[in-house]
Amino acid sequence: MKTFVKMIFYLNFLLTGGAFMFSFCQFVLYNGFGNMFEYKTAEYFVINRDTVPEPSKLIYEYVANGKKYHSFQYFSPDIAKSADLSKFNVIYNTTFKNISVIKESNSQGIRIQGQVILMIIFGAAFLLMFLIYRFADLDKWIRIYTGEEYRRRKEMKQKQ
Repeated sequence: MKTFVKMIFYLNFLLTGGAFMFSFCQFVLYNGFGNMFEYKTAEYFVINRDTVPEPSKLIYEYVANGKKYHSFQYFSPDIAKSADLSKFNVIYNTTFKNISVIKESNSQGIRIQGQVILMIIFGAAFLLMFLIYRFADLDKWIRIYTGEEYRRRKEMKQKQ
């Protein structure tokens, strides 16, 4: 049982740590630390509305250096329905061309804020699980939740 609990903790460390690192990489790619990457306006782009779900989603395609890319961005339903799509521009990261943003929506800042929120959530989850793993008495909690079965197995191992 103790091995199973440790495996759960290790799996949690892997998932929360990986999600934190993914959010951090996205934060850097969207220029969260300043203008590390150059963004360029797409040569050709098409924006379509998908106003059924809430929040509404603007699905767009753009061409960068002759290659076609697809992406989407969430907006509030009011903005997505009432906005004039001809006023929007799609900008993309010149180093990583699949990282793109709809420019007039100030969404690069919104995407950066979203990554910061995800880093806080996953960082806090990782820290919480690490503190529980490091400082909690796992034997005590296993004994509480498994009862006599765990105690008997442990006593049998000690007798052998």
